[in-house]
Amino acid sequence: MNEQAVSDNRIVTANGTGYLEFAKELLLLLENDAPEQIDMFYRFNKLGFVAMMQEMLEK
Repeated sequence: MNEQAVSDNRIVTANGTGYLEFAKELLLLLENDAPEQIDMFYRFNKLGFVAMMQEMLEK
């Protein structure tokens, strides 16, 4: 698959550079928080604060 991280049947795997995507998939699978909060955590760490806020304002 051409993805950083994937999950199937409660198994999550990622390539060596997909640590943020791995964490996101794992948190979603564990239902650690609301999906919106998990996505915000992911975008914050992937893009940084300024880019994330610009992205949110554009929506």
